[in-house]
Amino acid sequence: MTQKPSDEDVGRQILGIFMQHKVRPSGTLRRNNFIDVRDADFQRGLNKAVENNWLKIKLRDRYTYELTEAGLAAGMSAGSASSFQSSPRPSVVTLTDPSVIPGREL
Repeated sequence: MTQKPSDEDVGRQILGIFMQHKVRPSGTLRRNNFIDVRDADFQRGLNKAVENNWLKIKLRDRYTYELTEAGLAAGMSAGSASSFQSSPRPSVVTLTDPSVIPGREL
């Protein structure tokens, strides 16, 4: 028999999904974003995340979850920080001479 994950583990799994989606504090995700979390464990993990002040459940939509500042801090410290870092922006090059564009013949 497999051992079920703890409430804390499932709460961190939910938090990890917020980090994967690069959600900022006050940003939201809906229930359908958490398909990787077993249905049988989701409510326990969600309750733990709310108890830890990582997430808030929207008052008028119980299937929408809001990330808090504490949730972002916990998610970043849990090793999800590398997936949250923004990738460097590509350099922008402005060409004044269109003849230098490869493959373009004038």
